Amino acid sequence: MSRSRSSIFLFAPFLLSVLAAAPAHAVEISVGPFVVIDPDGRCSLLEALENAEQDDEIYPDCPAGARLDRLVLTADHEYVLEGPWPGTSSGTPILTGDLEIVGNGAVIHRFNSGAEYRLFEIRGGSVKLDGLTLSGGLSFGSMTGGAAVLVDSADLTIRNSTLVDNTAVGPAVFGGAIRMDASTVLIEDSVIEGNTAFTENPETGGGGIAQFDGQLTIRRSALLDNWADLNCNESSPDSAASTGGALRVEAIGPGGAQTFIEDSTLSRNIGRLGVRFMSWPTPTPGSRGFRTCSFR
Repeated sequence: MSRSRSSIFLFAPFLLSVLAAAPAHAVEISVGPFVVIDPDGRCSLLEALENAEQDDEIYPDCPAGARLDRLVLTADHEYVLEGPWPGTSSGTPILTGDLEIVGNGAVIHRFNSGAEYRLFEIRGGSVKLDGLTLSGGLSFGSMTGGAAVLVDSADLTIRNSTLVDNTAVGPAVFGGAIRMDASTVLIEDSVIEGNTAFTENPETGGGGIAQFDGQLTIRRSALLDNWADLNCNESSPDSAASTGGALRVEAIGPGGAQTFIEDSTLSRNIGRLGVRFMSWPTPTPGSRGFRTCSFR
């Protein structure tokens, strides 16, 4: 695997934030090989997630959630989400608290039913995903991207995981796999592969990841075969323009955007403008550097 180290800094006026400390002890919830809500005495994925989010025993098949919860999934099982959570565009409850999901090699996949929904939506708190595969998420129309994970004003850590074959389609979409807004995201020892962002606006994109403000760190990971492009125009197939086949970064708020890529590979990504990544606005001179880079 080719190794590379790079950093991007897009600075606006400095913003200081203070994060509250997480509680010392976590409630561990063992999740069986089940997805749907069913009062059958067996703890399912959706029941466990809702108990954790509500810090309560909403569904008695699973233990009650607390301020910090640790969900342990059945090893190597494929969890197929059958539709969006009520009132959302996500296949799972919207997450706003502190949560760790230990996948043990499990897969969370959107059922190919024609319904459009992403896999996870995180709007606050601190979420850790470890040992998971997230696949088949679909952000469509006004959902604006993040087909696997949309993270807004939160902390997200992804380790030892794969995000593959997630798709964002619409008039203005950002992030085939991940869209992050004013968040702190750490990706370690993971693969983001084969994700797409198809749009009608040439200023959108980010086949793998779209970052708005916040801090993104990618370590010992690979972004492979991600694709950002306009929807196909058969009458003018070469007129398309898009930004960031692997990664799109934009600073829009007072805190700016920081992106660190360390010991990682970006390869075979497709984008008409910025095959590997696109930053907007253009970083200030001297703020972006590459050392021992071998992007392909």
